[in-house]
Formats: sequence, structure tokens, C-alpha cells
Amino acid sequence: MTFGWVLLLVTLASYRLTRLVVDDTFPPVQWVRDRVVGDDPAVPRWRGVPTWVGDLVSCSWCASVWVSAGVTALTWVWIGLPVPLLVWAGAATGAAWLSHLEEYFQR
Repeated sequence: MTFGWVLLLVTLASYRLTRLVVDDTFPPVQWVRDRVVGDDPAVPRWRGVPTWVGDLVSCSWCASVWVSAGVTALTWVWIGLPVPLLVWAGAATGAAWLSHLEEYFQR
């Protein structure tokens, strides 16, 4: 598989997982996110979770950096990458752009 395809697949996987963490209404993920973010007064926020973690899982730009790090690391271990730091930066940026394009077209 060429490097371009690997970069594209890592970016798309990072985008999808970022969307799962930040926006999706999949019940188990939404249940955890609601307790970490703590926006709803009817849902008790978990104690001991710093507020920056809630900010992280509610921001697609922020979450895409860490999700892309995990996807890039797994890809690096599984199939190997020649420049994992560049793949990480590219995938994080691409995933965040895709998230914002999706928000733009949903308006």
C-alpha cells in the first residue's frame, strides 16, 4: 500500500473516531461524554475529571489531535510508517477540517 493511501485511511479513520467522541449520539459514548462534559444540569458530572477533559471531548479540533495520535500509533505499530509525526499532524488537520466541513454543510 502506498504512503498516500495510508495517509488517507489514517485521516478518514481519525475523522470518524473524532466524530464518535465529539458528536455522535451512540448511547454508550453519549452517556460517558455527558458525564465528562457536564453541560446538562440534570446529568451529574463525574468527580475527579478535570474540566479540560470535558473541553477536549467537546471540541473537534482538540479531540482530533489525540484521536489521530492513537490511530497513527496503531498504524505505525501494525504496518509501519516512514514519518509517523508527519502522518499524525496531517491526519489531525485533515480530520478537523472534515469535521468543520460537515458542520458547514449541515447548516
